[in-house]
Amino acid sequence: VMPIFDGDELVAFAANKSHWTDIGANSFYCSNTTDVFQEGVVLPGVKVMKRGVMNDDVYRMIIANSRAPQAVSGDLRAQISSCRVGAQELLRIRARYGKDLFEQSINMMIEQGEKKVRARLETIPDGRYSAVCHMDNNGVDEDPISFPIAVEINGSDVIIDLSDAPDAQRGPTNCPLPSTVSGVRVAIAMLVGSSGEGGEIPNEGHFRPLTVKTRLGSMFHPVEPQPCFLYGWPIMSAMEGLYEALSAAGDEIVPSGSAADICGVMLYGAAASGEVVVVASPMPVGQGAHAGGDGATLFVPALSQSSLTECEVQEAKVPVVFERWEFTPDSAGAGKFRGGLGWEFHYRLLEDMTMISVIERTKMPGWTQRGGQPGATNGLFVDYPDGTTTELTKVTDLKIPKGSRVRVYCGGGGGYGAPAMRARNLVEADLRNGLISPEAARNVYQLGV
Repeated sequence: VMPIFDGDELVAFAANKSHWTDIGANSFYCSNTTDVFQEGVVLPGVKVMKRGVMNDDVYRMIIANSRAPQAVSGDLRAQISSCRVGAQELLRIRARYGKDLFEQSINMMIEQGEKKVRARLETIPDGRYSAVCHMDNNGVDEDPISFPIAVEINGSDVIIDLSDAPDAQRGPTNCPLPSTVSGVRVAIAMLVGSSGEGGEIPNEGHFRPLTVKTRLGSMFHPVEPQPCFLYGWPIMSAMEGLYEALSAAGDEIVPSGSAADICGVMLYGAAASGEVVVVASPMPVGQGAHAGGDGATLFVPALSQSSLTECEVQEAKVPVVFERWEFTPDSAGAGKFRGGLGWEFHYRLLEDMTMISVIERTKMPGWTQRGGQPGATNGLFVDYPDGTTTELTKVTDLKIPKGSRVRVYCGGGGGYGAPAMRARNLVEADLRNGLISPEAARNVYQLGV
């Protein structure tokens, strides 16, 4: 975060948030931490730059606590440059139009954002709507996790209530309050703030109608030293629950549920140069169908601006070779409108490597509407050279020998409406394109019956 001054006046802040390859935690990525001190070096609000000059003490401490110092140094400097460019361009615009017009424009943007969201919320019937969210486990204990979420609509105001969530978990699936609020804001923005023709980037005005309720010491409001390395996973589940709750308010408000994960699998090992090689990429999954059509295969709302690294690029950088990269037939939830397809990618290791997996929702599929069927769940399997196969969920630092095959299955979205109502030409097209099997066409969609 960089303050932006016009002379001696503080006028704005530039901010840049990004993942670093490693911050000195138990491993590059952790699914099994039990306190925050295992999750990396803890930096309070310190200045890495002072009056435009690198604070060498802080910089050297950061680099000394990383297994990938060269990558982290490059990322840090890139983020600093990004903030500088942001500050430079903001001051250029402010100088061009003047202080008064600049500030008036910002206030108008915020007011317009608030008006747009309030207008959308007023179309949803007042009431308290609830749902139950699900997770496989907390990374340390194998017990499944469920928690309630409630959405209260009162005119143009909305309250998201997570105060009945369980106490903070022993494993790292706890979401700090700032991230809880941020995740709920993303969900609301996807619903009302940035949709349709003329969509815009949300600003603070979009969230003035929103209140988020939590309980201190719970999964969505943990306190130090409770672990939170996988904070994004409970908030992804909460987003699904938020939309499911709102589905009770009307048929055309939200799509059906998604596979609700990024199917995160990370591999790392030593390269010939001695550097640590890390491969990881969030993955799109099947999204839910809606009243107007089929679901798509996209990233979950929490990572909607992500991109997928091509298999050729991964093969060029990491000792793996891909054997399959395709949609999985029958993985979409059937319905009048089907969910987005799930897909699978299989790759074989050309060297010994170590795996970290944070895959979720391998047991509970996405929710559905109006008689639609659920899609396939996510899955992770390792086929070893000796012929044995292991199914995995969350795991940290699992040694995978050369010659093993990793199979990742990204799940499908839920359907909307009864499958028997699907138009015949759409069923035939899905069959022709290999998206459904002949058995599903016949038995689920009644094609040819």
